[in-house]
Amino acid sequence: MATVDYPSKEQQADTLELEIGLEIPVLKASDNELASLRSAYEAASAIRDELQDKLRTAVEYSNEQARQIEEIKDKPSEVAELKALLGKITERNNVLNTKLQERDIEIQDL
Repeated sequence: MATVDYPSKEQQADTLELEIGLEIPVLKASDNELASLRSAYEAASAIRDELQDKLRTAVEYSNEQARQIEEIKDKPSEVAELKALLGKITERNNVLNTKLQERDIEIQDL
């Protein structure tokens, strides 16, 4: 039957220091204290993950708004084109109305 070697408290402390990134003197920590530190690390990791998700969502939202702003910036040229086209259509409509009125007058004269 094989035996399993468990890490010593010193090895656990070294690992914990690396995971947390803090220098915490846990070499003489009890199992309860180590468990408490692990629990705090897990809670901090969960909060970090949640904040990263929120940041990712905020960045995506910001990028979408930036894209929409760029689209809106392009609109003035489109609006100017549409106004010019509307002006031409209005002018053409006025010409046609004038011709129609002239024709109606000719028909009435007959």
